[in-house]
Amino acid sequence: MILFWRLLLGHLLADFPLQSEFVDTWKRKGTWGMVAHAAIHLAASVLLCWPFLDDLWVDTSLFRFQGWTCVLLVTIAHYLEDEWRVFAILKHKAPDNTIFFLWDQVVHGAVLGTLLTVHDPWYESGFLPEKWPVLACLAVFAVSVAAKLAYYADKDRFDSPPPVLDERWVAGTERTLVFAAFLLPGPWGWAVPAALAWAAYLLRSRLRLDYSWLGFWLGGACAAGAGILARAVWYS
Repeated sequence: MILFWRLLLGHLLADFPLQSEFVDTWKRKGTWGMVAHAAIHLAASVLLCWPFLDDLWVDTSLFRFQGWTCVLLVTIAHYLEDEWRVFAILKHKAPDNTIFFLWDQVVHGAVLGTLLTVHDPWYESGFLPEKWPVLACLAVFAVSVAAKLAYYADKDRFDSPPPVLDERWVAGTERTLVFAAFLLPGPWGWAVPAALAWAAYLLRSRLRLDYSWLGFWLGGACAAGAGILARAVWYS
């Protein structure tokens, strides 16, 4: 599953840390913004899968595709899914909420899973052939995906706008430190994250930060869950 984890990492990078507010707004305004977002996705996937792009990824009785073709097809599918989501929200007033956000991510993951099911050699390397792409996926989830989930949870529950930039950096730093601390050896990998979580709780209690307790706990739970999984991968 070398290719699966690398493609998943490319998707997560393009959809979260590399999708700035400018790009997110731009892609909702017109085709060129969506093309730019898809180009970022393509670039991330190409860079991560570069050593394998000339290999045969899909080899069935009907189709034979090299890596270049597969990456391009995945990017086109990504573009179409995002274009449909924006169209549904802006033109058909579909709710831009947590459920729609999660559904969008499930569809993107299903596209990658389709490649996995049609190419048996993907299984030959095992479930975790490389640690670094999996750890990177978990890190992106802990920091960036968690931020998006917290935003949608606040939006759905309180109909609140996103927190201001400074406070997003505070929350992001807290999640990053908690996640990374789980990789410490021995008992430190449990004691330090707990201490950091307690410090974040005290900071949130004493400062009037512009994000809710719901977002705080949800983001913290995502960081802790991803950190525990990362620890299991790192020391496996």
